Amino acid sequence: MPEPIRPAHLDRTLYRSVHFFGRTLDVALQSAAEYIQHVSKSTGQHPHVLCMHEEFSIEDEDNGLAWRLTLVLGDLPDEPDDWY
Repeated sequence: MPEPIRPAHLDRTLYRSVHFFGRTLDVALQSAAEYIQHVSKSTGQHPHVLCMHEEFSIEDEDNGLAWRLTLVLGDLPDEPDDWY
Protein backbone atom coordinates (compact mmCIF):
# COMPACT_ATOMS: atom_id res chain seq x y z
CA MET A 1 0.00 0.00 0.00
CA PRO A 2 1.50 3.41 -0.92
CA GLU A 3 2.22 5.92 1.82
CA PRO A 4 -0.24 8.82 2.10
CA ILE A 5 0.85 12.07 0.53
CA ARG A 6 2.03 14.48 3.17
CA PRO A 7 1.54 18.20 2.76
CA ALA A 8 4.67 20.07 1.74
CA HIS A 9 6.11 22.72 4.02
CA LEU A 10 5.88 26.16 2.47
CA ASP A 11 8.80 28.33 3.55
CA ARG A 12 7.43 31.84 4.11
CA THR A 13 10.70 33.34 5.32
CA LEU A 14 11.85 36.53 3.64
CA TYR A 15 15.54 36.47 2.84
CA ARG A 16 17.93 39.39 2.32
CA SER A 17 21.52 39.09 1.22
CA VAL A 18 23.75 41.96 2.30
CA HIS A 19 27.33 42.22 1.02
CA PHE A 20 30.28 43.91 2.73
CA PHE A 21 33.70 44.47 1.17
CA GLY A 22 37.13 45.18 2.58
CA ARG A 23 40.84 45.06 1.87
CA THR A 24 41.11 42.60 4.78
CA LEU A 25 38.56 40.23 6.28
CA ASP A 26 38.46 42.10 9.59
CA VAL A 27 37.36 45.28 7.77
CA ALA A 28 34.46 43.43 6.11
CA LEU A 29 33.52 41.81 9.44
CA GLN A 30 33.57 45.18 11.20
CA SER A 31 31.26 46.64 8.55
CA ALA A 32 28.88 43.70 8.96
CA ALA A 33 28.88 44.11 12.76
CA GLU A 34 28.14 47.83 12.45
CA TYR A 35 25.27 47.06 10.06
CA ILE A 36 23.76 44.54 12.51
CA GLN A 37 24.02 47.10 15.33
CA HIS A 38 22.36 49.74 13.13
CA VAL A 39 19.48 47.40 12.23
CA SER A 40 19.06 46.44 15.90
CA LYS A 41 18.87 50.07 17.01
CA SER A 42 16.60 51.12 14.13
CA THR A 43 14.07 48.31 14.48
CA GLY A 44 14.37 47.45 18.16
CA GLN A 45 14.93 43.80 17.17
CA HIS A 46 18.06 41.80 16.52
CA PRO A 47 18.28 40.61 12.91
CA HIS A 48 18.25 36.86 12.38
CA VAL A 49 21.44 35.89 10.49
CA LEU A 50 20.75 32.63 8.70
CA CYS A 51 24.27 32.25 7.36
CA MET A 52 27.47 34.11 6.60
CA HIS A 53 29.85 33.49 3.71
CA GLU A 54 33.23 35.05 3.03
CA GLU A 55 35.14 35.00 -0.23
CA PHE A 56 38.58 36.25 -1.24
CA SER A 57 39.32 37.61 -4.73
CA ILE A 58 42.95 38.01 -5.67
CA GLU A 59 41.90 40.09 -8.72
CA ASP A 60 40.37 42.73 -6.44
CA GLU A 61 43.19 42.76 -3.91
CA ASP A 62 44.58 46.12 -5.09
CA ASN A 63 41.28 48.04 -5.14
CA GLY A 64 40.16 47.36 -1.56
CA LEU A 65 37.51 44.80 -2.51
CA ALA A 66 39.57 41.67 -1.88
CA TRP A 67 37.19 40.25 0.72
CA ARG A 68 33.45 39.97 0.23
CA LEU A 69 31.39 38.96 3.23
CA THR A 70 27.75 38.07 2.66
CA LEU A 71 25.15 37.92 5.41
CA VAL A 72 21.87 36.19 4.63
CA LEU A 73 19.20 37.62 6.90
CA GLY A 74 15.74 36.21 7.43
CA ASP A 75 12.66 37.03 9.44
CA LEU A 76 11.85 34.61 12.23
CA PRO A 77 8.35 33.12 12.42
CA ASP A 78 6.10 34.64 15.05
CA GLU A 79 6.04 31.55 17.26
CA PRO A 80 9.28 30.16 18.79
CA ASP A 81 8.01 26.58 18.15
CA ASP A 82 8.18 27.31 14.40
CA TRP A 83 11.83 28.40 14.46
CA TYR A 84 13.19 24.91 13.74
